Amino acid sequence: MQQALHTSAQARYDTAISYFDDLATTLESPLLRSNMMWRAGICHVCKGDMPSAANAIQAYGSSSGVDFANTQEYAFLQEVLDAVALNDVPRFVHACSEYDRTARLDSWAISLLLRIKTQMHASQDANGTALTN
Repeated sequence: MQQALHTSAQARYDTAISYFDDLATTLESPLLRSNMMWRAGICHVCKGDMPSAANAIQAYGSSSGVDFANTQEYAFLQEVLDAVALNDVPRFVHACSEYDRTARLDSWAISLLLRIKTQMHASQDANGTALTN
């Protein structure tokens, strides 16, 4: 898992996703497998290809052996996808705050989520939209 965390911190998201996906298929604990899918999902969003991210997260949701689609992590990823697709920074911040209130985001997740928020701000700025957050 350390390799996956390290490569994602270096913005090498494809490599990190591969590590997280491998862990999700080899770990025995459903809780740990769900955590790896959640982390891979965040990396998918960081890549910026929302259709690909949505497909990957949907695939995690239908993964056999793990009821990921019914987890708080899956719901969070869906909300993040929606906020990013709409470039809705307040909605993104709200989703992160709500998730953190119950699940407590770790420093790795906070770092990557801040990257996503920065990308959203840059997109708003490029489109001439006023920044409010």
